[in-house]
Amino acid sequence: MSIMYTEKKFRLVGTSPLLGSSPKNKEVFSEFIATKAKEGEERARAHADVENIPELEEGDNGKETIFYRDAETGYPILKAYQILGFLKEAAKGLSDQTKLKQATSKIDKFVFIVERNLPIYRDGERIEKVDGYLERPLRAETMQGPRVALAKSEVINEGWSVEFTVRVLPNSATKTSSALDMDLVETLLEYGQFKGLLQWRNGGYGQFEFEEVK
Repeated sequence: MSIMYTEKKFRLVGTSPLLGSSPKNKEVFSEFIATKAKEGEERARAHADVENIPELEEGDNGKETIFYRDAETGYPILKAYQILGFLKEAAKGLSDQTKLKQATSKIDKFVFIVERNLPIYRDGERIEKVDGYLERPLRAETMQGPRVALAKSEVINEGWSVEFTVRVLPNSATKTSSALDMDLVETLLEYGQFKGLLQWRNGGYGQFEFEEVK
């Protein structure tokens, strides 16, 4: 028996710059990112992502946040889990409208992205390198009083695009929750015009529009 699912391919087109969100340090990634993943397949996937963190170059302090890199070409990429993370955040933000309960669990169970690594394009051409860096202050209240640190992230300017294929397994509505189907996935993608992907999305970065790729 074959598992039934619906499938669509989407393209996200960035309407604002996109900031890298991964630490430029394999040790930091391994110790503080990969080790926080759940046991089993998710932990194995997280450790495998270390291969997409570039080596530090001379003069790098490894403190800036960057994009993952294609292991073969070195070009910037996004990961499928970053799209799924957006869908989960969108589901929380739109919970009053969608009536979808236990959204994080349902997305984990019923929504899958076929491609693991997502090349980034602009005007139909593969983006081979980032457009530069963005530095901004981060303010925090500490036991010693307010402190300001400088955050630095790789940036890809607006006009970027990525494509991916979404598969949704059948599931039913309940008395307390709507079903999670492809129409609802598209509703969640609409949230990207307000709050986008990756780093500093609360500041208007990573916003996008989406379209179906026939």
